[in-house]
Amino acid sequence: MYKREAGFSKSPVVVIGVSSIADSLKKVQANGGRVVKDQIQIGEMGLYAQVTDTEENTIGLWQDLGGHS
Repeated sequence: MYKREAGFSKSPVVVIGVSSIADSLKKVQANGGRVVKDQIQIGEMGLYAQVTDTEENTIGLWQDLGGHS
């Protein structure tokens, strides 16, 4: 859990696991979506980003970095 920052969704956000955050962000933008929060690293666990689709739904993206137990 973390304190909500300005600009983040005020409602729960569905998070989808992806194999590559960078590739997924490119696909979102190529298909009319936009990046709300660029990728950040969460400890040694993974990478996280938030996007909106063409209907302004906020979606979280998660890339597992692996190597942890």
